[in-house]
Formats: sequence, C-alpha cells, structure tokens
Amino acid sequence: MYVHIYTGVALYLAWITCATAINVIVVLVYFQGMDMVTASWGGLIALNIFVLGWFVLETFILDQYLRYISFITTALCFD
Repeated sequence: MYVHIYTGVALYLAWITCATAINVIVVLVYFQGMDMVTASWGGLIALNIFVLGWFVLETFILDQYLRYISFITTALCFD
C-alpha cells in the first residue's frame, strides 16, 4: 500500500515540476519579451538537467530511501 502512496506523491511532484517549467517559459516569453525558441530550449535544457540529476540521486545516493518509488524517471522522460 505504501508503494502506491509514495509513487503517487512522486508522480504528482514530477508533474508539478514540468508544469512549473512550462509556466516559467510562458512568463519569459510573454512578460519578459524573450524569443519563444530560446525560452523553450532553456526550459528543455533545465528539465533535462533536473532529470539527469534526479536519476543520479535516485540510483546511487538516495537508493535506500527511494527504493519503493517506482518509474519516476520514466514518467519524467515521457512528460
């Protein structure tokens, strides 16, 4: 039962991270006047750095604490 709760909370946090990146891109384009392509690439690069950092943390450093959270890296890659 705890596996489902932990995975659900982690998926929610992953979605919130992606939605926040999208909102930052919208603010940069419409309120700061940045070019759409530049802001989009910046957002994608930031998300990729986050996903790679999370993969390293989850796999090597925090493995004993995050062992019961399944497929979060996969969900982040396909969001």
